[in-house]
Amino acid sequence: MRMGALVTIWLFSAASYLGFDGHVYAQSSYYQGKTIRLVQGREPGGSGDTRAKLVIPYLKKYLPGNPNIVNEFMPGGGGRKAANYLFSARPDGLTIGHVSSGVVTSSVLGESGVQYELDKFHWLGSTDSAFHYAFAIRKELGLTNAEKLQAYSGLKLVQHP
Repeated sequence: MRMGALVTIWLFSAASYLGFDGHVYAQSSYYQGKTIRLVQGREPGGSGDTRAKLVIPYLKKYLPGNPNIVNEFMPGGGGRKAANYLFSARPDGLTIGHVSSGVVTSSVLGESGVQYELDKFHWLGSTDSAFHYAFAIRKELGLTNAEKLQAYSGLKLVQHP
């Protein structure tokens, strides 16, 4: 199975999550004069990079304090290298990620090299709708989390064109 395909998911890691406690306040003074790193799990160029570049002006406009935003490319493992980095980044709100959907399938399927936990990432959305993933499972199996799914020996994965 080709991990990563072309689908990209904006990923706002738990490490970079702002830690809102239910109340949202403008933090102009926090972002004023700071730089946000947009870590991309790919090489420069291509449609994924273009989408990220198109989003940057909106991030600058709508984030309080109008911070500087720079791209940092971290190719490797279908986005796995970048996802591992994002998962361990400082929780200072200055790192966001743009990685492929391969990080989801790599984690669920227990691929080697996965050091992140999907449940601790904060997903902002998808910039691409070319590919759709659907996962259906019978309730009776009791596979209610990724660990149970990975441990289940009778799992059959089917990929449709």
